[in-house]
Amino acid sequence: MIPARVFLSASFAFVLLLGPTVARGEHTPGIPGWQQDVHYRMSVSYTPQTFEIAGQETLAYWNLSPDSLTELYFHLYLNAYRPESNMARHDASEEDWRIQNLPAKRRGGEWIEGATILSGDSLRVFVDDTIARIPLPEVLAPGESVIVCLSFRSRIPDVPERMGRSGKGVFAAQWYPKVCVYDRFGWHREQHLGSEFYGDFGSFDVRIALPGNFMLAHTGTLMNPAEVFPDSILLRLAAPGDSAITVWDRSGFKAPSDSTAKRALEMPRTWVIHADSVHDFAWACEEKWIWRRARWNGIEIHTYHRATDSERWNDAAREGARMMEALTRRMGPYPYPRFSIVEEPIGAGGVEFPNIVWISPRYRSDGTRRLESVIAHEMAHNWFYGMVGNNETAEAFLDEGLTSYTETALMEMLYGRKGNLTLPNRRPRWLYPIDNSRRSAWRNYLEFQARGIEEPVDTHSDRFKNPAAYYPSVYHKTNTGLWALRSMAGELRFDDALRQYVATWRFHHPYADDFFGFLNRALGESYDWFFDGWFLRTDCIDVRLRGLRSFPLDPPRAGGAVAAAGDIPDAYRVELALVSRGGIDPPVPVAFRDKEGHKAMRTVPRGAFLSAAGDAVYRTTLPFAPREAELDPDLTLPDIDRSDNGTSRWPRLQPMLDNWRSSPLPLDRTLLLWRPDAWYQTHDGAEIGVAFDASTVRWRHALKGLLGLGMREPRPFFDLEGRLRSLAADPRAIARARAYELDGHRGIRASLAKDLGSKVERGFRWNLSVGLDYDRLRDRDAPRRPEEWSPGGFANLECVLSSSRKYRYARWTGSVRFRADVLTELASYGSVYAVTTADVSAIPKVPLLFRAAYGRVGGGRVPPEERFYLAGAGPRGEWNSRWFRSRGTVPTRWVAALGGDGNVRGFADARPSGRNLVALNVESRSSRLLPDWIPAVPKLRLPVLDPRSSLFADVGNVSEDGDLFSNLAADFGLGVRTRPLIRNHLTLRVDMPFFRTPPEPGESRWRVRGVFSVGEAF
Repeated sequence: MIPARVFLSASFAFVLLLGPTVARGEHTPGIPGWQQDVHYRMSVSYTPQTFEIAGQETLAYWNLSPDSLTELYFHLYLNAYRPESNMARHDASEEDWRIQNLPAKRRGGEWIEGATILSGDSLRVFVDDTIARIPLPEVLAPGESVIVCLSFRSRIPDVPERMGRSGKGVFAAQWYPKVCVYDRFGWHREQHLGSEFYGDFGSFDVRIALPGNFMLAHTGTLMNPAEVFPDSILLRLAAPGDSAITVWDRSGFKAPSDSTAKRALEMPRTWVIHADSVHDFAWACEEKWIWRRARWNGIEIHTYHRATDSERWNDAAREGARMMEALTRRMGPYPYPRFSIVEEPIGAGGVEFPNIVWISPRYRSDGTRRLESVIAHEMAHNWFYGMVGNNETAEAFLDEGLTSYTETALMEMLYGRKGNLTLPNRRPRWLYPIDNSRRSAWRNYLEFQARGIEEPVDTHSDRFKNPAAYYPSVYHKTNTGLWALRSMAGELRFDDALRQYVATWRFHHPYADDFFGFLNRALGESYDWFFDGWFLRTDCIDVRLRGLRSFPLDPPRAGGAVAAAGDIPDAYRVELALVSRGGIDPPVPVAFRDKEGHKAMRTVPRGAFLSAAGDAVYRTTLPFAPREAELDPDLTLPDIDRSDNGTSRWPRLQPMLDNWRSSPLPLDRTLLLWRPDAWYQTHDGAEIGVAFDASTVRWRHALKGLLGLGMREPRPFFDLEGRLRSLAADPRAIARARAYELDGHRGIRASLAKDLGSKVERGFRWNLSVGLDYDRLRDRDAPRRPEEWSPGGFANLECVLSSSRKYRYARWTGSVRFRADVLTELASYGSVYAVTTADVSAIPKVPLLFRAAYGRVGGGRVPPEERFYLAGAGPRGEWNSRWFRSRGTVPTRWVAALGGDGNVRGFADARPSGRNLVALNVESRSSRLLPDWIPAVPKLRLPVLDPRSSLFADVGNVSEDGDLFSNLAADFGLGVRTRPLIRNHLTLRVDMPFFRTPPEPGESRWRVRGVFSVGEAF
């Protein structure tokens, strides 16, 4: 891969022994061509106090292109992590201001402080954010080389990214001036906007000076272990055997208190490392790792983790060795002597580099194999990224997508086809269903496709119009598409073709046309019809079975093999009517069954669709008269709608007890979650019933409801709601229908809601909802506040326009609601209610929430439930909360108010109401019992309920005549709330206004009151 060369370490000189021939300019898709060659030599030191890396870099650059070069370009990636960088402004345009708001002490940076060529002549450096341009003193002709010497300094930022800080240590990635790639498309000198990377293959010789109390994990091979490790560690490293062992447990390390001993411990040690045939170099240092090692076939697998996560991480080295074996068998050999897996607490998730990966600690023991799947994904990257080095920035699917496919294949090889994401014997299977990697990827793709925001997979990483489309397109759609192609092309043939692709393009830079062209040749036929639709457009697979007919044959004739039927001659002619409407017309497997249980498999060729513009009639013969047929029974195609894939149109249900945590949706069935329900309210006494929620992989909560019986009389009750959507007509429009007989009320409601504006999720987001409802109070003893309800019932028309937007220091939401009576003589009214909120984070450690509300209702006959209430939600708002709907659930002697309307909570005992409302609320909520701005024990937490505090102030008024500002009511006080309980949906809250004005006659303005509530105030 690399031309022969000699490195003269004493003088930092490089001499080419073989002058490479001048490359040809033409390129044949699928066949590797020319590429540049590099050799880095770096000597750096790390300063923990400033998180800075400083030193020298010497780069030897071979121009193996057919072009003459007059300049070199370098990436300075860390410059992106400071305000006003191109990445900061790009993120801000997508409503992410984390980098723009980054404090000075957490920012990153990269500075070239000097540049010369080997002779010592200085070079000019022109820096534009994350790109440095260095003009060369002479033209670099094809076949020639140049040596550039740089003095540089880098500061690792404190951000949850691919690099970051951990205690005094760092996870150093993209930390040095890295030469840009020059390939057949020219220089790749795009500004770094936070997506992927691209680098030339070459070699690295790196010297890193660290304080003596640090351990180091790194790309490449350590060349001086005897100089940095004590003898006891060297003995463990040299120990024979492949089993996982603990090399060094530094989890209990404590710096000595004696200043002399501390200085001796912190004396720098220099680690000397060599890496060959890689395109990047990453490293991490830490004081308190547990270091373990296993082997497979001579390859060492090293893991580094913290003691707090030892329960799962103690097995990581062993599992890493198993994964190395499986990856080698599936994708070809790993050509390096070692691989390192490092637990990172910096919030990066999972990040790949040559020979080393970071893995987040959030993947802990939760009954799943999520940790194993992330390790599998990042290890697989060392084939697709590490060895097959595509341009990740331009075509991320060639590494992230192929890696996701390989991750799924690896999980199936090691842990089986079914349940490979679930740890055995950790949870009862009747309550926690098993899940697998392939089903998870397909489910994620199908849910994404239903959102209507899809963009072509082969889109530049920085140019997705909607950032939410990047991950599911690049990862999930590529993954599912490759599994579909494998089933169409043949499993063994596809697996062999992918191994050939890795072997051919190892240490080279393929593009999409290379990948597609290579597979076409290796598979022996063109699949451009699939590649074009799946990767270059947003086509999908959507086949539908329209009809099945069969006729007796006379005489019967020999036919195809029939499962469970023996060699019976074909006696029936069968016609199958199909439709393909997704843009991709694949060959479709079909299963035929008769009433006796016999089964036969056939495949509808894709030509049947092509010749009929998507409407196909497939004819075949069978030994029996089929009673039913099913398209793709083994789920080999990611069909976006499986409800129409069989002759039976009844939904296939998969009932399951709701575990309130995780229930993965099946691909071909409707998941029916159910749970027993028990409640209490005074009118019906104890209530028992069952709640259910039916969902499909593309349509969550399609039908949900509650059926039950009140035990006092007894009396049945129900509450049913269905959600409908026409994905073909408008995937962003949702129709809802609800009917109920519940807690003294009987009613129906129908509504249609639609997202307005662009599919790009930035700027103002608008939603319009129009609905018609009818509610009748049948039993006046049922409501919590019966005096606030009118007798009888009437219909209402409601229209709500809502919007939201993110700003640099705030998130804003607002809505305007119009309501009016229709088709009734019992009421005559019309109302408008507007509310806006802002979540402001301008002051560090002091989050502020602001809310403003205005309401007005007019008419000759205004029902009490349509009035506005100063202290909190009115009757309609309370009826939507099960806690406040009926008497007795929350004791009536308690002063209680649900958030809504005026929200001036200090007046909850009086509940003044009116036809006009104005209110302003301010609240500061802490995520702990004591606010962050209190220096004393701010991290104090209490178990179970984990109470959090808040400060609030409210001002507002209600009136009959529209005079809202002459006699304003106000309060302020302290609140305490629990953490979200029961599926993160239930928050119990007590607000304590200790000031309110105007006071009741004879009452002081200053007095502690208590107001109970459920949920946040707003």
